[in-house]
Amino acid sequence: MIQEERVRYMTRLAIYDENRSKINKKQMQYHRRDYMAFEMIKSFFCGSAVFVLVALLIGIYLTESGMKGIATSDFFRLLLLLFVIYMIFMVLFLVSTYHIYSARYEKGRRESREYYNILKKVNELYEQEEIEKTSEEEF
Repeated sequence: MIQEERVRYMTRLAIYDENRSKINKKQMQYHRRDYMAFEMIKSFFCGSAVFVLVALLIGIYLTESGMKGIATSDFFRLLLLLFVIYMIFMVLFLVSTYHIYSARYEKGRRESREYYNILKKVNELYEQEEIEKTSEEEF
């Protein structure tokens, strides 16, 4: 006999396995600190690369438009300004990265807990069915 409740649970498990299990398994392989450190390091290098590319593009644009006669003191001020902008950008970028990946980790953890709770319920339903079968066979 098909139990509707068990079918519903198993359908939810199949949907989870199809859509979210690969992502959550990757996250759950690590402790929270390790996962966050890995993502922060990745974001640091990606953010730095993006900043350098944008700075190079702006530099090329400015040299094309007539900044050839820049003095040495102005150059050092420009480098200092560029460094300050880089630091502000990276702080904002890393803080947003922390919040985004922290939320993703917590969401994955909740979904994994829910997945294992449903697995327990399905297992209990199977055990209950086995108990019912053995009690029916005795009579």
